[in-house]
Amino acid sequence: MLKYIFTGFSPNTTFHDVSLAFGLLLRPWQWRTGPAVKRIETWFCEYFSVPHAIAFDSGRTALEYSLRALNVGKGDEVLVQAFTCVVVINAIRFVGATPVYVDIQSDYTMNPHDAEKKITEKTRCMIIQHTFGQSADLELLLNIAKNKSLSIIEDCAHALGGMYHNKLLGTFGDVAMFSFGSDKVISGVRGGLAITQNNDVGAALRSYQNILPKTNRWKIVQHLLHPIWFYCGRATYHLGIGKFALFLSKFFALANRILYPPEKEGDRVPWYPSQLSNALASLAFEQLPYLDDWNKERMNHARYYAENLLDKKNIIAFGSENTWLRFPVEIFERDQVMKRSKSFGIILGDWYTTVVAPADSNLKKALYESGTCPRAEMVCQRIINLPTDPYLRKEDLDRVIASLCI
Repeated sequence: MLKYIFTGFSPNTTFHDVSLAFGLLLRPWQWRTGPAVKRIETWFCEYFSVPHAIAFDSGRTALEYSLRALNVGKGDEVLVQAFTCVVVINAIRFVGATPVYVDIQSDYTMNPHDAEKKITEKTRCMIIQHTFGQSADLELLLNIAKNKSLSIIEDCAHALGGMYHNKLLGTFGDVAMFSFGSDKVISGVRGGLAITQNNDVGAALRSYQNILPKTNRWKIVQHLLHPIWFYCGRATYHLGIGKFALFLSKFFALANRILYPPEKEGDRVPWYPSQLSNALASLAFEQLPYLDDWNKERMNHARYYAENLLDKKNIIAFGSENTWLRFPVEIFERDQVMKRSKSFGIILGDWYTTVVAPADSNLKKALYESGTCPRAEMVCQRIINLPTDPYLRKEDLDRVIASLCI
């Protein structure tokens, strides 16, 4: 019986993460406070050669307070691409600003020409998303922002360690935010961070961090249980045991949620925003030494997919050298392909099947009007993500390719 291959599903988790999480569960005095947050901030300062790195409970919180630090607020407009997550839109709305949706290019990043058309007197900021790890067209977007005096936030939630013209993504804008969510490049199950070269912005971000509450203890427990549940669940999924165990963990709230129902409705949850906990910072920090090696493996896997899929009928694939967190392909019979892939023991990814993901998000609350971004709407009908996990073997990649090409 074949073991399942997953796109996402806590892809970085190894037995070492399980052991670390279990040990932290037994040391509740280290859950909230300890040295890990400072360590991860120092690592980011050194890696990106920036003076300021400020950690938060999540990337969505880092984004919200980056907007606040840039003095974006009520009455302002923020350019943001369609084909994104609802938490990005929530961050804009939570500061009182209005999201203005920009269509995407063929590489799933913001279309500079559409962005320029949608700038008004109220536009204050542009959020540049490096989707799947694919670098946006920074040269054009930065020129537009400079000419219109717009602040720039780089959304590097998918792109930690990625490059553009031999320079690290996250070092081009006024601020950059990163995510340590369970399916991200580096995972602390939850967590996020903002970096900046600007001293005033850095000081503002630090002041916001200092006044946030500590993370709820039960939420820390749920997140520490995540590596344990998902490591065991993945290993036994093909036997049916893992699937049942993961169902139980969700039903009894014994593991975290990536997104909570109120967030899909554009509302806050009562226990966030908060400071990043020492326990989750510890999980993320332990993975940072592997970052560059993991990105090289992801690039190799993406290259292999591209070489074997570029000329396949009814499949649109890329041949890019970017650090693909997931490798996107467009397939004209997506639902049938995803169903068939399950018979191969493969769960394909679904970022993003709607212009504001997940699919059950309230688009009215997100202020998206149908027809605003036609290319993004079209891509959402046929996008599939392929796994690029660093621990995949060639035979795993071949099985994924075979499931698409029958």
